[in-house]
Amino acid sequence: MRIRVLGAAREVGRSAVLVEQDGSRILMDYGVSVGTGRNKDPSFPIHVRPRDVGALVITHAHLDHSGAAPLFEVDPGRSPAIYATSPTVRLSELLLHDFVKVTGDASPFTDYEVAKFAEGARAIDYGEDVRVGDLTFRLTNAGHVPGSAMIYVEGSRRVLYTGDMNRSDTELLRGYGDGGPLPEADVVIAESTYSQTQHPSRDEEERALVEYAKEVVERKGTLLIPAFAVGRAQEVAMALRRHRFPHRVYMDGMALKVNELMTSIPDYVRDPEALEDALNSLEYVNSWGMRKRIVEEPGVIISPAGMLVGGASIFYSKRISEGDRNGVAIVAYQAPETPGRKLLEKGELEVPDEGKKRRVKAEVRRFDFSSHSGRDELLKFFTEDIRGDPLIILVHGDEEPMLKFAEELRGKGLKVEVPTAGQEFEIGGAVS
Repeated sequence: MRIRVLGAAREVGRSAVLVEQDGSRILMDYGVSVGTGRNKDPSFPIHVRPRDVGALVITHAHLDHSGAAPLFEVDPGRSPAIYATSPTVRLSELLLHDFVKVTGDASPFTDYEVAKFAEGARAIDYGEDVRVGDLTFRLTNAGHVPGSAMIYVEGSRRVLYTGDMNRSDTELLRGYGDGGPLPEADVVIAESTYSQTQHPSRDEEERALVEYAKEVVERKGTLLIPAFAVGRAQEVAMALRRHRFPHRVYMDGMALKVNELMTSIPDYVRDPEALEDALNSLEYVNSWGMRKRIVEEPGVIISPAGMLVGGASIFYSKRISEGDRNGVAIVAYQAPETPGRKLLEKGELEVPDEGKKRRVKAEVRRFDFSSHSGRDELLKFFTEDIRGDPLIILVHGDEEPMLKFAEELRGKGLKVEVPTAGQEFEIGGAVS
């Protein structure tokens, strides 16, 4: 068996890993890195010919894992079978159509290929065995977003690919441990996004966010919460509801479409009734007139995009940043060079395509609502949850923290590699 890392090597973004045995090939994820800063063109994993892939299996809907999948539809008749859970297929379609809209001519595929991808993808459940030539795979809950999965591949050897994972329960989801012990593996390919960051108590962060929201609204201000449409927006709404936030909460943008989808997949969320109750407590924004009105009124607005790179949050951030009674609560990861990162680090608002910076009068605070395992949870994953004595291949993290974490794990007696893009492995050692 041979493994080739095609993306997310010493970086976050464009995840892709190819597993091969005797001519049978399974591609796990095929994502994109969305352009930020001056370079707004997306970047993709190392190319693999569609005819050379027996199956593409997608761990979850986020674009850094699913965003390049429609490339396989550009060459009709040669695309591999595509597998994912039903929520992943449906959520990916939403996000991919938005990706085409936002990137325009920079996208190598169109809405047509996105539709073909969604039409042809095969929805499978957790625990269902699928045969691809000499290989078999199945999915297990990853606890990251609804429908997210780890992929377990069996052939001459056994491979566990985590995708993005969360060990802890959240308002929306059960952590990956809820599905029972992980299967024994010879190779574990694992994300390491927060290997050097310990997440605070989620309950404490929720309470702090709710208290901050009360402060802003009760001083007659408006609080903007830019949030990812898939998962984070719903998580924030549930936190506000659980802690009995007493003021108006609005939700806007693509999150509204995601809400409809999530209420239709009760088996993939932790508490369907609590989710529905939280969503029913919101006021949905349905027009530009409503946007212009609520941005001038005390209240909370939850709106994508989480990094302030697009969507209705651009409009809201411009208006809300001008008032010193207002606030912005950052609850999502902010990639380098994004408007959200610059807002956090410099107190400046750089509006996409506007070409100028705005002085921010509003108060800006950050709250940790991560859907990834933090440092302590990653250590438990590698030292307690993994069974057997596998080779560990770290992906999906910034280079310096990954290298440091690899040394820590080696100090605990584990076999660890931090690959570069294109690097190949046989079970037990690198071959190129």
